[in-house]
Amino acid sequence: MERLTNSLMMHGRNNGKKLMVVRIVKHAMEIIHLLTDQNPIQIIVEAVINSYAIKKKDEIERVAKANR
Repeated sequence: MERLTNSLMMHGRNNGKKLMVVRIVKHAMEIIHLLTDQNPIQIIVEAVINSYAIKKKDEIERVAKANR
C-alpha cells in the first residue's frame, strides 16, 4: 500500500500531500469492501498483478514491432 500511496503523490500538484492520498486510498478500500464483501487489499494486489501482465505483454509487443 505504501508504493500505491507514493505513486499517487508523484505529480507536481500532489507532491507531498500524503495525508490526502492516504485518505483517498482508505475511502477507496472502504468502497471496494462494500461492493465486493472481500478483503480490499487482496483485490488491489490481484489488480496490480493483472496490470503487470498487461504491461509486460505490451512491452514485448513493442520490442517485437521494433525488430521487424
